[in-house]
Amino acid sequence: MRVLVTGASGYIGSRLVPSLVEAGHDVSAAGRDIEALREFAWAEDVDLVEFDVTDEDTVLAAVEGMDAVVYLVHSMEGDHFVERDREAAERTARACEKHGVERITYLSGLVPPGPLSDHLGSRLEVERIFLDSEVPATVLRAAMIVGAGSTSFELMRRMTERVPVTPIPSWMRRELQPLAVEDVVLALTRALQGEPRNRHYDVGGDEVLTYR
Repeated sequence: MRVLVTGASGYIGSRLVPSLVEAGHDVSAAGRDIEALREFAWAEDVDLVEFDVTDEDTVLAAVEGMDAVVYLVHSMEGDHFVERDREAAERTARACEKHGVERITYLSGLVPPGPLSDHLGSRLEVERIFLDSEVPATVLRAAMIVGAGSTSFELMRRMTERVPVTPIPSWMRRELQPLAVEDVVLALTRALQGEPRNRHYDVGGDEVLTYR
């Protein structure tokens, strides 16, 4: 299968690319900075593709000829990231429809009950855009991902290392099901198997823990 991995230089993308290659897929690793992609050990095993979600031309060119697109783009920078993420997802969904992509896989976050943060609200909006498109989308809603480089995990780790008594803010007073980054990569790889599915799946570890 011809698979485009967007955000290939990121925390999950850089680990997913070699897993997909090992699974026998023809992989295109996409990102805004081609030179940054060349730094990875897997660079010679894949096609390197420019992909700027703010530029419709590069999105269309990157998606053309693909059987599947793995969407790992998400921004928390600046005051307007919700709008930027919405437009980027819409742009990608249109490109997938135009070029007849068979499936989209999107890594989202678990959606807790009650009011959502802008971050989780944006994730939910992006997954709805993909699920409502003409292309079947498999959405994996992951809990905290445990591993060096994971934003939520690194935030908690640094707090416990630098603060003798760590305060528990209100947003941390909830239960979660952390899982290892290796399991997330495995789930994303397996999501490309079988018939395309248009639905979301909650992905979490076996243990239900609190931040504390």
